[in-house]
Amino acid sequence: MSLATPAPVAERFRFSPRAEPVRLGSAPPYVHGYTWRHPAPSATLVLVHGLQSHAQWFAEAAELLLDRGFGVYALDRQGSGSSPAVRGDVARYADWFDEVGAMVQLARSEHPSAPVHLVGHCFGANVALGSISSGRAQVRSLIMLTPGFYVLPDYGLVEKLHIGVSGLAAPRARFRVPQDDGLFSLDEDVVAWIAADSLGSKTLTARCLLQINALLGEVRRNAGSLSVPLLV
Repeated sequence: MSLATPAPVAERFRFSPRAEPVRLGSAPPYVHGYTWRHPAPSATLVLVHGLQSHAQWFAEAAELLLDRGFGVYALDRQGSGSSPAVRGDVARYADWFDEVGAMVQLARSEHPSAPVHLVGHCFGANVALGSISSGRAQVRSLIMLTPGFYVLPDYGLVEKLHIGVSGLAAPRARFRVPQDDGLFSLDEDVVAWIAADSLGSKTLTARCLLQINALLGEVRRNAGSLSVPLLV
């Protein structure tokens, strides 16, 4: 038996006609995302992307999950992917929790009899955990894929001081994302696709980085009180 030849990378990350765009919120700035709707799903999965990525990174996985009987909902957080707002910037990390909660509510409203499971990847796992612990997202379980409770690799001391000062004096000053593209895959073609991806965040504002630090502190403090099943 021969193994199937993997599709070219560009096709793996391309939305198929089964990926339907959705818009959340009743007033601008709206938050966008995509749903792969199943007529009678055994469960629905809400996918939360990482710091540098967006919903399109889930395109191939969502197709496979749909074929296996799941409804799939993937959020583009504000400033990521198809969602408007400045890339790599947020004034309040709680806004991310609200966005996840809105996508979970959409999944629940479209399939009230199907359990909703929240799936967070990388930094998105922290956002997913915070969305549950803060009460924004009511789900059956949480799946955290390669979660990062700490920023690794981290910034150096001088850069941290620069970020802290900028948070007060120039909150929209921008800093590099500390993770290299090569951390995401051993496949050179995938790494090249990520490097050329213009829909994610390659830099972050000082205030965004300070909000991320505050978010990580909150989820670390509250992780032990999680009341739903957890798969890591």
